[in-house]
Amino acid sequence: MTDILCSWLNDDIGISAIVRRDNFASVLQNGYHFAEVFYKYGFQVDLDLFSAKKHDDVLVRNYSMLRPSFSKIGVEITPWKVAQYKKHNQREIRNLAYDLFVGMRRFVKQQEGPSKSQLVYTR
Repeated sequence: MTDILCSWLNDDIGISAIVRRDNFASVLQNGYHFAEVFYKYGFQVDLDLFSAKKHDDVLVRNYSMLRPSFSKIGVEITPWKVAQYKKHNQREIRNLAYDLFVGMRRFVKQQEGPSKSQLVYTR
């Protein structure tokens, strides 16, 4: 799954850092690149308020600003989760990236509407 997420972030979204399996958690840890994803989808219009610096106070601020966007796709950012990101918990950071991936795919699908094969005809 990590390879799929890397491909999505690098190739489809085009975030400003190269994400690989070996640097996945460290690149995404402070939330800045999640903000870039939301910006690309029009959820975050204030990307300039986010910081890519690697400080705990920046991480907390970034995730505080991301909370409403994650909420829109059904992902809750709790204080416990933010503490895990501060501890560089790779599993939790990967889980958040996966939740973002799934949530964005669902959002795009909803925006496109039903495909012809999904339409139900009634008489």
